[in-house]
Amino acid sequence: MTFQTLNDTQKHHLAGLLEMACQELELTKTQFEDAQSKYDAVGRWLDDADHPILADSRIFSQGSVRLGTTVKPLGRDEYDVDLVCHLLSGHASMGAAYLKKIIGDRLKANGHYQPILEEKQRCWRLNYAGQFHMDITPSVTNSRCVDGGLLVPDKDLSQSMKPSNPEGYTQWFEKRAEMTPYMMAPGSMEIRADIEPLPEQVPIKGLLKRIVQICKRHRDLKFKDDDSGKAPISVIITTLAAHSYEAVVTSGRRLADIDMVYEVIAGMKRYIQCQKTATGIFYYIPNPTTKGENFAEKWNTNRERAKAFFEWHGAILHDVEELGRIAGLDSLIEHLREKIIGPEAGRVLTKVTDRMSVARTAGILLASSSIGVGTAHGDPVRPNKFYGS
Repeated sequence: MTFQTLNDTQKHHLAGLLEMACQELELTKTQFEDAQSKYDAVGRWLDDADHPILADSRIFSQGSVRLGTTVKPLGRDEYDVDLVCHLLSGHASMGAAYLKKIIGDRLKANGHYQPILEEKQRCWRLNYAGQFHMDITPSVTNSRCVDGGLLVPDKDLSQSMKPSNPEGYTQWFEKRAEMTPYMMAPGSMEIRADIEPLPEQVPIKGLLKRIVQICKRHRDLKFKDDDSGKAPISVIITTLAAHSYEAVVTSGRRLADIDMVYEVIAGMKRYIQCQKTATGIFYYIPNPTTKGENFAEKWNTNRERAKAFFEWHGAILHDVEELGRIAGLDSLIEHLREKIIGPEAGRVLTKVTDRMSVARTAGILLASSSIGVGTAHGDPVRPNKFYGS
């Protein structure tokens, strides 16, 4: 096993460091509440329109904010908040360009939104400088999807709209995030599964969500100087991690949290479907909640994207495995800073140092010769579904 040289206490403490580091990557409570307020206001403005299509609409979040896997963008302060405007009275025959235009026209009619509005290929963006930006994508009902899917614009608005299912995907992901191995070390990463338009932020999350955050930030670090656009996209990372997590959990193996992190990441590439064709390998990572959406479609037109994924995957496995070989808290934090978490890892060292001081004062410090000290843990928040016995 990757971390076989560590005892249970050392593994527990290492998982605690990763938990603390992931907390540093998230929206703060203030940021979340601010985003929620602005998101509600945009929804009301669109819904209050006189236009018959906009008047019958609903807006909801998708992506990392919806899933609880937000990661602060590297080198800047703005978070991404992705929204979908479901035009219930709209249909694909109206054309993506028209559907997008009526949303843009409504936003331009608001004196507050017009100065911060930016047109993108598939959506409209509201730029709240120094805070976050909101991308609002139009959608209509996909009558061919039995799971309540939608149709959204392709990057080329003249093309047919393509299938998507953000709400179904959220439910699919949350179902897996709720799974907890029976013998997981207690307390380090408790499960909180919330399916709200913008799920309430909590200090302790499920292990799957933390793994996705770790993978996304590692990707950001690895490709920080590469502006070619070939870095693995978040939905691929999230989908493969969820598949792998489900497989590891349902296998019934009894693993510590840190072993789970490695095993889940290691198994991700097993869920990439490959088919040999006359022109090379065809890659397929289907959206598990609707037919017709291939998350890896760009891999088939740009092979460098596929190559970049596999290179990244090998790098993160090495860098996570290296955590088990490093002795000393300072060295661990430096590795997290350089390879996995980034500059936010420095705040983890400050927090751990503060806790050590408090523990010494109270006479309850528990030390590990390899890792350092343990971390405080959150209260359990809901019953979990257990596997293995």
